[in-house]
Amino acid sequence: MIFVGLRHKVGGDWGIYNKFFEEHKFYDLEHVRLSGDFVYIYINKIANLVGAGIYGVNLFSAIIFFLAINSFLKNTKNKWLGLLICFPIVIVVLGMGYARQGLAFAFVLFLILSLENRKIIASLIYFALALFSHKSSLCCMLFYIFYILYYKNYKFLILCFIGSILIYFLFQASFNHLFFFYLGSGQHMMSWGSIPRTLLLSLVSIIFLYSINDLKLSDYQKFFYKYLSYIILLISPFSFLTSVTTDRILLYYCMIKIIFVS
Repeated sequence: MIFVGLRHKVGGDWGIYNKFFEEHKFYDLEHVRLSGDFVYIYINKIANLVGAGIYGVNLFSAIIFFLAINSFLKNTKNKWLGLLICFPIVIVVLGMGYARQGLAFAFVLFLILSLENRKIIASLIYFALALFSHKSSLCCMLFYIFYILYYKNYKFLILCFIGSILIYFLFQASFNHLFFFYLGSGQHMMSWGSIPRTLLLSLVSIIFLYSINDLKLSDYQKFFYKYLSYIILLISPFSFLTSVTTDRILLYYCMIKIIFVS
């Protein structure tokens, strides 16, 4: 937490988040409403109020981040191996680079644990916290579809569909901005790191599917990660076409490496 939280000028987006802090530290409710990233913005505002600056933002985010990783690894056989697997991509790339998405990823881990324990209300709270940290976490709505298919609760599928539409229309401008730069004609970035990360995740998914019957996981976990593996293999080729978008989505799905290896 200290190593990640109190870093100085570390991470490719350091300058962007420093500027973000300066722009959002004052109360501008209209700007907050339009952005929709309430969670991260208010962490910035609180850090400003207590005089902690960008380091307070990063430290608070790191606390949530590592509490989530700890909870996720708590019941695995090899916690330290899981932590080691987390280091290069989850901790360095997400935790120390993509700060907002790293915060969203932490809430997604809590979401997965809540679904495993059939705590739907808690999972929805974590999903909202993730979504209002970084909009890209909307791709984790997929986890509810897995849950619905496993328990055959199809009424909940309708609620998910309606909820997705409502979320889009509430924050239409923000989503349109993301679609323009990540999927539309506004694409102008190439993430070269996406290709090796995607290939590694695809390899893990293939090995997972091959050895799924030998793993000491619950039936729900096997179902969940089996179909997550299929999704990973389905969208992985797009890393050669829309590398940034594919990379951002697959970063949420990389917990399959953690749970499989550990």
